[in-house]
Amino acid sequence: MWSRFLLLSYGVYICRYCYNKIHFDGETWIRTYFETMKEIADTLETIAQKTLTRTPLTPTERNFLKGMLIPPGGMCGDPYSGWYSSLYYRGETDFRKNDLIVADVHTAPTDESGKPIGWVLHVGTGPLDMAILTSELPDGQYCAFVGPVLSYYEHLTTEFKRLTDEEWQTLYKNAPSLRPNFVNLYSANETGVSMGEALSLFTSVENIPIHQQPSSFVVHQITRIHLIRKQLFPSRSRHRLLIQ
Repeated sequence: MWSRFLLLSYGVYICRYCYNKIHFDGETWIRTYFETMKEIADTLETIAQKTLTRTPLTPTERNFLKGMLIPPGGMCGDPYSGWYSSLYYRGETDFRKNDLIVADVHTAPTDESGKPIGWVLHVGTGPLDMAILTSELPDGQYCAFVGPVLSYYEHLTTEFKRLTDEEWQTLYKNAPSLRPNFVNLYSANETGVSMGEALSLFTSVENIPIHQQPSSFVVHQITRIHLIRKQLFPSRSRHRLLIQ
């Protein structure tokens, strides 16, 4: 992943460098920005390769990871420091911006009876959650790594309404927006207790007794749309069993 990130950042830098005869305000900053991104990606690529080969990191590489993001000091208005904010084009200005995004991923012109309704399924990001991941270290011990991840939301509109990122900044927290229950597969509360039951797809039937296996796996058209509709509009749900 870091190799691709490196190639992307370096490629954009080369494109800007090829147009160095065009002078405009901010060109020096653009060049500096991509040079910095390339240096960070270079270091991350080295760390990633060492992680895959279980090669111990050098003290410099460990300090680099520790310096990713350093909270402000005690003075009012102190900025964050560390190399993470350098990945944003406008530095700390963009880093502090609440930049949630949404995308429409499926359109269903009609319901199961053919009635025009114009459902549009959206997926979007929400506020940060704390992720805890474990990995095996070169010495065979396991270590937990903690960091921020964006939460996941879904939203179903009608009449072919497609949301913009600007609308999503506030809509994500209002009905009919929701966090589907499959996020419970990896979510827990502050005490580590699961958030509840979750839907999960079949990944194997090898260990399921024959008498418990379904006779067929048939997923009807726009299954996901109907599942969400059932959660949002239970009084209008008249569809049959979706998975047989």
